[in-house]
Amino acid sequence: MLINKIINGNSLNVLKKIEDNSIDLVFTSPPYFNLRNYSTSDEEIGREESVDEYIEKLIDIMRECCRIVKKSGNIIINIGDKHKDLSLLLIPYRFAIKSLEELPLILVNDIIWSKLNPTPSPNKKRLVSSKEPLFHFALSSKNTYNISEFQKNNIKKVKNKSKNIGKGYFKLIEESNLTEKEKNNAKKEIEKTIKEIEYGKICSFRMKIRGIHALAYGGQKGGRNTQIQNNGFTIIKMNGESMKKDVIEYPVETIKGTNHPAIYPQEMVEDLILLLSNEGDIILDPFIGSGTTAFAAIQTGRKFIGIDINNDFCKSAKEKIGKLIKEKNNLLF
Repeated sequence: MLINKIINGNSLNVLKKIEDNSIDLVFTSPPYFNLRNYSTSDEEIGREESVDEYIEKLIDIMRECCRIVKKSGNIIINIGDKHKDLSLLLIPYRFAIKSLEELPLILVNDIIWSKLNPTPSPNKKRLVSSKEPLFHFALSSKNTYNISEFQKNNIKKVKNKSKNIGKGYFKLIEESNLTEKEKNNAKKEIEKTIKEIEYGKICSFRMKIRGIHALAYGGQKGGRNTQIQNNGFTIIKMNGESMKKDVIEYPVETIKGTNHPAIYPQEMVEDLILLLSNEGDIILDPFIGSGTTAFAAIQTGRKFIGIDINNDFCKSAKEKIGKLIKEKNNLLF
């Protein structure tokens, strides 16, 4: 098997040469239907005349993925939708339903990628499209699922971003008519709550301060209204870590040195690779494009196989990945 290689060729033909039960995770985003041409080849997926034909070709790819992925493995596939006139075609969901009907797959999650910087729409009769689904399929209930690794990685991010958490409340406390003792107690409680966020015990919080925030209408005796009246404040903690949600937020990215027009965020791929594979596992992307999946695999200590029909994309990705591998000095390209 060509481990840590990017292969220029027809994805379906290359997949057929890979041995059964040898891949731990497939992570990919195929060309979208009739959106843009990524190559001059007539074999390129996305140029079909009908949505049904497009989905059938994707099902052929998925069929091979089911064969080569281990029973403990996972498949993540990101597909964008398309409008015809004013109507959405619902291509991603038609694909997901067809996959479940024809292939031995479990749909674990329909993860929604919420784009922080979506492309504005020229059409004034619909809202800006700012989300895309990532379908998480598994072949069995024994699939790899490392929620603790996922959480640890997310907690690191929260710690990095936690410097500004609660700053607005500190200012409001100073501006309030609370006594000095109440102000000091409120500040101490905010500091303790921020620590809980940093360690992943809660995902967020809100504070209500006497004289600034309105009391809850019809609040129960002994509840938050009483806390505000007696202590000058109350803190409302939001339980449940953000990394457990099926809506994830990342910006659309561009990678310098590549000529690919549609790149999903490397951070998002890294997060899901940590969740759905183990160190040393093999990650395969049948539509490698700019090489984002390979980059993410290297950064998380995994091996990779990339396939793309566009030779220019392959060359560009090889160059960038080659530099990264030399920096890492732990893989041979």
